[in-house]
Amino acid sequence: MDTFVTTAVVTFIISATSGFSYLLIVGRIGTLLVESTLALTRNPWIILFIINIALLIWMLDGGGVLLILLTPILVPMMKSLGVDLVHFGLVMVLT
Repeated sequence: MDTFVTTAVVTFIISATSGFSYLLIVGRIGTLLVESTLALTRNPWIILFIINIALLIWMLDGGGVLLILLTPILVPMMKSLGVDLVHFGLVMVLT
């Protein structure tokens, strides 16, 4: 019974995140987030620092959902800045 409840909770979180992710894509929120961050600076270290601080604040609510939600939004920005994606993945997971 415990396994069933845990599986149901994880499935619900992933499905809700997928729906919210779809709304972010349709509303172009990810593009707006990337453009506003790149308008501040193009220095990859400062952007990684900003992302790290934002993740630390947001992780108080729940980390797994943020990893699923923000990774597809932030990876193109990290690619355009020339940040190694393994490094970026470690920053997100360890934060």
